Amino acid sequence: MAKNDIGPKRSPFRAFLYILAVVVLLGGIGYLVKYTRQKQTAFEEQIKELGAKENGGTENKDSLTEASDVTPETSAWDKEVSNGETEKASESETDIAATETETESESETETENEVLLSRNILVLNGSGKDGMASKWQKELKKEGYKNVEGASFPGSAIEQTRIYAEKEEDVADLKKLFPEAEVTADEFTANITMEDGSAPGDVDVYIIIGKNDAEE
Repeated sequence: MAKNDIGPKRSPFRAFLYILAVVVLLGGIGYLVKYTRQKQTAFEEQIKELGAKENGGTENKDSLTEASDVTPETSAWDKEVSNGETEKASESETDIAATETETESESETETENEVLLSRNILVLNGSGKDGMASKWQKELKKEGYKNVEGASFPGSAIEQTRIYAEKEEDVADLKKLFPEAEVTADEFTANITMEDGSAPGDVDVYIIIGKNDAEE
């Protein structure tokens, strides 16, 4: 007698579907776990990047603050330019001072020359040769002397021209015209009468023309 199977019969196809569903479920769970981990990792990386940017911004601000507090060093070129400008300024000041000194010296020289040319000079003919006083009067005026008069010398003729002045250096300019003249500081005492019969006025320098300066 045949045995009857008790209970439902198990189909191999249904078992396969069951296993397949379990595998798909496990795969889905695994994918969710992996996706969740990736999202978590990405989120953590974003947090780190934001923190790094904030730290970098703070460091840049500190660097800018420190840089603004530091006085920039002068470059070698700037130093050379500055030194060159200083030297030029010094040279210009020196040139100006030298020019002013030269101008002052020239002014003093011109003043001294003006004083010398304005002296009252009386030329006396002591050579014994007629016309020598007039001749040298004209010569002196040609040289720029403004106040020159001529007259005859009442004394005897003299060999060498004589200039009456307090000091020889006072008539150094006249010595150029009369290189062999004798300069004396003695007081001139001779009585001189001008051509118009009057006595000479104030005389600063007397020049008595001697024979040595009477030659043509």
